Amino acid sequence: MTQAAIIREAYREAFSRVPDFNIQELARQLSISHGHIQAARIGDGVAGLALTPCDLVMRLPSLGALEITTTSSCSTLSSHSDQLKIASSDASTVSLRMLLPHWHWACLNQDEHPSIEVFDRYGRLLHRLASRPDSPVAEGWQRIARLQLEHQPAFTELVDIHREPVGATAPELPYLADEWSSLRNDNDITTLLNKHRLRRVEAYAALENRFTQRMTPQGFVATLERAAQAARPLRLGIANAGAIHHHTGVFGHVGRRQRHIEACGSRATLRIEREAIAHTWMVSYPSDDGMRTRLEAFGGNGRLIASLTDATPMRMPASTMRAMSVFG
Repeated sequence: MTQAAIIREAYREAFSRVPDFNIQELARQLSISHGHIQAARIGDGVAGLALTPCDLVMRLPSLGALEITTTSSCSTLSSHSDQLKIASSDASTVSLRMLLPHWHWACLNQDEHPSIEVFDRYGRLLHRLASRPDSPVAEGWQRIARLQLEHQPAFTELVDIHREPVGATAPELPYLADEWSSLRNDNDITTLLNKHRLRRVEAYAALENRFTQRMTPQGFVATLERAAQAARPLRLGIANAGAIHHHTGVFGHVGRRQRHIEACGSRATLRIEREAIAHTWMVSYPSDDGMRTRLEAFGGNGRLIASLTDATPMRMPASTMRAMSVFG
């Protein structure tokens, strides 16, 4: 019995017997990636797509109403869209900044409602774009189905480089504050971090009490709860290697489940693993609209889990008290 056949059999068994079946959980139990499972199922409800990442993105508007899910190691953000549009602005309710060089393989999954799943070269799921069950299946899905490719993808084994735990010591960067004050958007922040080879948490520690403020790990969820009670619109976001996904709206219910914390709106849901948040930072940064402030939650390894911004831009420098009043 081949490895692919073993994986297919494990999938069928779990899918038929396990309540609330979760393919990510099956992948963890088998010590393989989500992508390895779907690649093993080619010809059994799954097909590869003969499309470049750019060609696939250009076809997304033809797929009609979608549920768009972006995943990271500890969080997922799902948004409902009536129809995606290709645009240079990210001011809409749903914003996806696609990082196409990291898209390695895409497949068409027709288990229930048709969906496209995009993976990186390690087999990690980046995005899932599914036809919404409350809307008719658009004709674009039929055209996508004619572009099937039976070729097996090749994934690379992920070796996670060990880095020291995130601590309280700030790096010595005397000119960082001056450079930070000249920023205008997120692209500038990324460029600055790459220039100094810094993770976000390291830069924030160096800028503490000037442009950043350390908060309790519980501060992120507490702010979500206050905003829900006040029905205040927020811009929530998560990022992975393949995209930065934001959704703007009122997330009127925040609930604590067995494994996750959920912030639910009428057209979006953010899920965060309960014990994942180890650090929360309040960050102020300049923009073309004035000074903006947001919260960012990180895991113990220093990786970004989720971000939270008030939907109304803030046009003045923020103290902690002022920022917290904006966030609800």
